Amino acid sequence: MPPNSDSVVLTVKFGEAWYTASDALADTDDVGDEIEFIASTEVSALLTAMGITNVQLNTTFDKNTLTYTGTTNQSSGTLTFTQESEYSSISGKLGSSTLTLDGTGTTLNFEAGANVLLLAVSGYKDGATVVKTYKVTITKS
Repeated sequence: MPPNSDSVVLTVKFGEAWYTASDALADTDDVGDEIEFIASTEVSALLTAMGITNVQLNTTFDKNTLTYTGTTNQSSGTLTFTQESEYSSISGKLGSSTLTLDGTGTTLNFEAGANVLLLAVSGYKDGATVVKTYKVTITKS
């Protein structure tokens, strides 16, 4: 870069994360300088909505509440959810079975007794991965 040019702040994207340089580059005097890249956005690890057909939850869903209980007398229900950030990732298990989740409707099959549903939502904040796990214990009578 020629001397006395306008300074430039570098921004790069890795995966879904944007990173911005901690310092501007102004001219050839900056060659060889180390620059730290800092995550410039936060990706929420929360859900804004979650529901399961045929299951009566103990309380209304709140994105900041991570533990729920519910009851059913049905053999199955359909799980739906909405992620707060389109860039977060989500994985789930019902008991020991891994679920394929897409948010539009995943069938859950219930056994008699307690069925534990775990939904792990991954995001990031301040350059670090953040995981919030929602736990729903569904008791089938």
